[in-house]
Amino acid sequence: MEKILLTGATGFLGSHLIPKLLEYNYSILAYKRPSSSLEKCAAFSDKITWYDSQNLEQPFREHAKIHHILHLATCYGRNEETISHIIETNFLFPMRLLELGIRYQVDNFINADTFWPEALSDYSASKAQFLAWLKILADTNRINPVRLINLKIEHMYGPGDSGKKFIPYVVSACLRNQTIKLTDGEQSRDFIYIDDVVSAFIVILKTVFTFEAGLTVFAVGSAESVLIKDIVKKIHMMTNSHSELLFGAIKKREHEPDSSVADITELTALGWFPQYSLHLGLQKMIEIERGNHDV
Repeated sequence: MEKILLTGATGFLGSHLIPKLLEYNYSILAYKRPSSSLEKCAAFSDKITWYDSQNLEQPFREHAKIHHILHLATCYGRNEETISHIIETNFLFPMRLLELGIRYQVDNFINADTFWPEALSDYSASKAQFLAWLKILADTNRINPVRLINLKIEHMYGPGDSGKKFIPYVVSACLRNQTIKLTDGEQSRDFIYIDDVVSAFIVILKTVFTFEAGLTVFAVGSAESVLIKDIVKKIHMMTNSHSELLFGAIKKREHEPDSSVADITELTALGWFPQYSLHLGLQKMIEIERGNHDV
């Protein structure tokens, strides 16, 4: 049974990924902070061996072999976190974890990354900084025996995500018939449903031992781009909402790209294809969120 050491287990992606990992009979070790809520993991928390994130080395000492590290934990900076806190979470913490992985001869380090450009925010800058160091370590051959796999994930959405993220915010506001202030909506984005992101991780785990040494980067998305204003109007229609949509009420962020779409050629070569159209993913999410909101 292959062992996976997981960060971000209690978050959106982690809580969706863990049931599938258990289904495939992986043994899961996971870090958590003492203050972390296990609410999203309640159905399977007893199947996980938990470790305090303040003692990173403990799981390595207690297990003869850890095959994979999956680094999913992140700090977006949406709760007024300091720059130093964002850097600690998105750069220093995974770097310490990678150093332990190298010392204890972990086979694979899989990192959940973002498509956002470095200059957009403190969050994206810290993620880009970590990827830059992964490239340096790989190029200077300082990662043996660990393979590095970096997943640049596009706009991931689905039930249970933070209401501060774009799709959950729009769905919730539409269900409540609240006024929604937006940019002009002329940006285009690649939206990928959470179940498709999970299946991408599973395909990589199943094929990773065939990868060459060094750093391998994958783009994870639907390979289709849609205008922000079109997806907002779509959610508005699918929820039968009376929300007022105020396009142009707020400005776009500086350095925000006009368009983004994933080139999934490398992933499809492994046999992975997204299974959820935008309509199907939104339909599933809206049904679940409607039940949660009782509207």
